[in-house]
Amino acid sequence: MPPTRLLRVFECAARLGSFSAAAEELGTTQSAVSRAVSELERALAARLFDRVHRGVRLTRAGESYREAVVAGLARIAAAGAALAGAASEHVVIACDHAVSTLFLMPLRAALYRAVGGGDTHVHILTCDADLLARVGESEADLVISCDPGGDASRDRVVAFRQAVTPVCAPAYLREHSNVLGRPVEAWGALTLLDGARPGRGWATWEDWFEAAGRPRGEPRRLRYFDHVFLLEDAVAGAGLALGWRRLIDRHLESGALVAVADDFVEVDRPHWARLTERGRRRRHARCCLQLLDDLSRRADGA
Repeated sequence: MPPTRLLRVFECAARLGSFSAAAEELGTTQSAVSRAVSELERALAARLFDRVHRGVRLTRAGESYREAVVAGLARIAAAGAALAGAASEHVVIACDHAVSTLFLMPLRAALYRAVGGGDTHVHILTCDADLLARVGESEADLVISCDPGGDASRDRVVAFRQAVTPVCAPAYLREHSNVLGRPVEAWGALTLLDGARPGRGWATWEDWFEAAGRPRGEPRRLRYFDHVFLLEDAVAGAGLALGWRRLIDRHLESGALVAVADDFVEVDRPHWARLTERGRRRRHARCCLQLLDDLSRRADGA
């Protein structure tokens, strides 16, 4: 079995589609990531990545290996969180990276108050969206995803609704004001930052175009596997991003991003927060679910 450090580097590079972005997340250098991947490929006697413009892309062998690595690392992390939670009334919430960073992290203080503070903590378990259902049921108390998880019940609430609008950096807006001030049909020459991943449930540019109109011609698209890094590039002026209400509030309030459309378009695929079988038996997990429900209802009524 290859060293765990190599697996962690491989997972990060595969998720981000970039050795440079992986290096930034891991706190190392691009060359160190490249060497680690090469070492792993030699150990496996298989090529895991194809080098492409602006990043890397998994080979078929890489895709297959990534599924096994992600599942293994997620279960190791989940088991650690479960052990920490077993000693007390700690609550474990499972979600993907975007929900963790953009939605839950700003709510950490409120979640801590919801469980009563003191020695009780809220652990956020971040894992690949494909693993949420499998990992969540056994290692988490709450799961936040686009999957409602079976029949409607009091054990699930809407965490946030998918209301989206195009956003960009102020500098990008100034540079392209002559185009962005015109109807969407004229946007064909712009660059779209695209985080669409089929079957994940997240709203896409196609959802927004259906409501707002479609550009003549096909805009240039930069593809991302992680919405957090997509927004970072939007802040840096790389193009137009599709922003979710409640996930980009801080960016809009700080002025790092500006909306270029008059309003949000709501897509009827909300993100749900649902209790797992384990969570149903834990009082503090229900307190967290109630907080998310209260905040969602307050946002909908605003």
